[in-house]
Amino acid sequence: MIPFVMAPFKAIHAHFALLEGTVRTEIVQKYAGSIIGLAWAFLYPLILFFIYSTLYLVIFRIRPSDMTTNMYVVYIMSGLLPFLGFAEGLSAGTTSLSSKKSLLLNTVYPSEFIPLQVVLSSHMTLFVGIFLLLVANLFLLHSLNWTVVIIPYLILLQLMFTGGVVWVLSILNLLIKDIQQSLSFITMLLMIMSPIAYTPSMVPKALKLMLYINPFSYYVWSYQDLFVRGVVSYNLLIATCISMLSFTLGYHFYNKSKKVFYEFA
Repeated sequence: MIPFVMAPFKAIHAHFALLEGTVRTEIVQKYAGSIIGLAWAFLYPLILFFIYSTLYLVIFRIRPSDMTTNMYVVYIMSGLLPFLGFAEGLSAGTTSLSSKKSLLLNTVYPSEFIPLQVVLSSHMTLFVGIFLLLVANLFLLHSLNWTVVIIPYLILLQLMFTGGVVWVLSILNLLIKDIQQSLSFITMLLMIMSPIAYTPSMVPKALKLMLYINPFSYYVWSYQDLFVRGVVSYNLLIATCISMLSFTLGYHFYNKSKKVFYEFA
């Protein structure tokens, strides 16, 4: 059981320098040719956050009764910014194998790192988002909870969860092109189902099940617990279990399936 779980970690450790180099290259290529370059990593989440917060605070005028306006702003940011990183990693990672066919058949570079390198580079939005959240806590809430020291662990969990899902979707996408076509709809649905701007108490009982069957809800709640409430809850434990399951099973599914699906690349 332990060797089965540790297999993806051993593979990354054995080729860490190679993976790190390709992630750096991926980030440079992503912003190459852009006039403002890496600044998009800051502008993109800020613009979407402004739109999202305006929708809920100004148009719908929604705010939980147990939160001040400033707390609610941080609450929304704590859910939205990590989700943007997840959505970008999911989208780019799923199409990574079909868009990098030369690397896919390269006998030197482990093909399982192709989706992983794209997921890591796409999560620039998450890293920038965490920085913005720390700034927001200081300026809006005038404090930082001690729980922010757990944030790096939560980021790792999110990367593992996304990587595991993308390992499965990227190789299935070589055969089933409908996955790529339906991804934007799936991402939009997940965003609606994720408790980014609402609490479980605000959701009708008939619809609460959708929150708990959505695995990303536990990551959103964990970020909100750490940034807004300053507590460590069972949500972090559930997120840990989901991440380990996704990362381990995704890695082994990819390795078992890659020889079968390569002919469809």
